[in-house]
Amino acid sequence: MIPEFIYKIFLWASFPLASATFITLLFVTAPYGRHERRGWGLSISNRLGWILMESPSAVLFFLIFLIGSVSRNLTGFTFLLMWEAHYVHRAFIYPFQITDGKKSIPIIIMLMGIFFNLGNAYINASYIYEFSGGYPQSWLSQPRMIIGIAIFVAGFGINRLSDRTLRSLRTHSGEDYQIPYGGLFHFVSCPNYLGE
Repeated sequence: MIPEFIYKIFLWASFPLASATFITLLFVTAPYGRHERRGWGLSISNRLGWILMESPSAVLFFLIFLIGSVSRNLTGFTFLLMWEAHYVHRAFIYPFQITDGKKSIPIIIMLMGIFFNLGNAYINASYIYEFSGGYPQSWLSQPRMIIGIAIFVAGFGINRLSDRTLRSLRTHSGEDYQIPYGGLFHFVSCPNYLGE
């Protein structure tokens, strides 16, 4: 049983935190990936950072699925499957697809990522598996669920294809920065993030 007051604290705290993060990132570029720079304290390998940052979300969501009081039907499994498909990929597959193993991520950035992912997983899983009252099987045939699954699948595919395009640039160019062309890169600068 998950205490509802803890859920509400996390939920309501997420709004000002998201606003503060949005405003901060208008002025400060997060120092990882191609924007990596010194001055942010100790760093660890980018690969290890991604694993440590993303895996708590997959684990916590699954644990709440197991202990939540809402019955686990096909609709609940569908939500679990979509969440885990994204975060298992982000935590345990994507880090090993990163082509530049020399890059690092500041520990403070990784810790902020862990904090966000734990809060995000907690809010979503607690609502779905504890406080929603449950989603009946009939939800799977409702237009909003069908459209939601279609958007998820499209985003999942866009993200994977765009990440593959970016990886292929690095294998051909070494460490030089390249501008990707084709596919959705023709319409937006970061379709990998659009797909997220």
